[in-house]
Amino acid sequence: METAGYRHLELAVWSKDKEPQKAKAQSKHAEGIMLKKIVIIMSFLLLKSCTGQLTADTSTYFPLVVGSVWEYVQMMDGEVIENSSFQDSLVELIEKDSVLMGKKIRTFEAGHKSKLLYKIKNSGLVYLSLIEGSQYEPFCLLIPEDGVSIGRYTYNTRDESTNTVLMTTGSYKELEYEKQLQWQFKEFRKGIGLTAWGGSEIFMKLIKYRIGNDE
Repeated sequence: METAGYRHLELAVWSKDKEPQKAKAQSKHAEGIMLKKIVIIMSFLLLKSCTGQLTADTSTYFPLVVGSVWEYVQMMDGEVIENSSFQDSLVELIEKDSVLMGKKIRTFEAGHKSKLLYKIKNSGLVYLSLIEGSQYEPFCLLIPEDGVSIGRYTYNTRDESTNTVLMTTGSYKELEYEKQLQWQFKEFRKGIGLTAWGGSEIFMKLIKYRIGNDE
């Protein structure tokens, strides 16, 4: 898949051999963890509602700029799976009732396509739906906050040197084997967006991208 203006990206995607740092908001007791997360989430949403509509631009970790293209490959055991590449292209972004509505078209190497539909609330919370007309599910934050949970995922690692954040479904090394098989992560980079997601053995990885219509 060739597109003008691409920027190639080499990422140090998280591996199960590199344990993420635990967020400061975590506590040793499950009840304490839950209470802290609730306080963090409510404070975050209140702050954002007071400061107005957030814009999904390149100052965030999930920029939605019409004309942008992200190309991914599927990885397994550190190797690229043959004929697994696909492109996500942002084709539409409109505001409706103070909510940003975005649409991406995912084009697979074999030629078939699917849609990814987004809603962005004033709080900066991004919702995703894979089927038009179906329910939207919480996906990520435009501006990540350590310790905040979005659905099953919690932001728990931040690399300031690369402006990268990681959200996971738990601490991989602390899970039993059966749970490790179900462990999932999402990785975002500021100004670029979603750079990797999946499990410890099989995951999707961004290999090149273009933000907006820059040539």
